Order: sequence, then structure tokens, then C-alpha cells
Amino acid sequence: MSGGSLVLDTSVAIDILGGDERAAALVQGAIVYVSVITRVELLSVAKPRTHSPEAAKAFLADCKLVQFSDEVQDLTIRLRKTYKLKLPDAAIAATAAWLNARLITADEAFTKIGKDVSVLIYER
Repeated sequence: MSGGSLVLDTSVAIDILGGDERAAALVQGAIVYVSVITRVELLSVAKPRTHSPEAAKAFLADCKLVQFSDEVQDLTIRLRKTYKLKLPDAAIAATAAWLNARLITADEAFTKIGKDVSVLIYER
């Protein structure tokens, strides 16, 4: 996929940090956004298997970070209630909805939100 705006779910960010070239190709040439939730998830793992904290920080520096604004919180609440999503998943989906950007994820839980958010499920 080239061009356009994308929001990365943590699952795909981890794949990219782990050296998955197919996942990295998905974001080539795109404006890549990450939710503050993804930042927290990437940097809070005590012993990450796929990446160092330094690699995660460098990766995040190349992305546009989206804070948990009131608007994103309101969308998170609506998506969580409507689709019974876990809070982090709802917040990441809400980030994509707020930006009107495509969400890229390897998490099948996002398949049910296709009416509200453009989702690309990355098959590992």
C-alpha cells in the first residue's frame, strides 16, 4: 500500500519491529499514525521478544502520535459499547475513525467494526 494515511495497531507495529518485511511494505510511502495506546503498549513490555526499547522509540519517532483527545475518547466509548471491544482496541480503532484513516491490524477482533472504520487485516 503506498500513499494515504494509516493507523497501525500494536500487533502490526510489533511485526514491523520484528523485521517482518511484508508488514513493513504495507506502510511504505504512507503517513503512519499510532495511537498513544500503541506507544504505551510498545514501550511498557518488560522483556519484548521482537524489539528493544530503543528500536521502539526510533520506530515511534517516524510515526505521527495521536493523543487521547476528548473527541477520540468519545469515539472510543461509542465503539467499545457498540462492538464490545477491549479498551485498548477501541481506543486504537477510534483513532483511525477520528483521522478517517485505514486501520492496519493482525487482530481478528477488528473485523466486526468495518461499518465504522476502514480495516485491513494483516495475515501473518
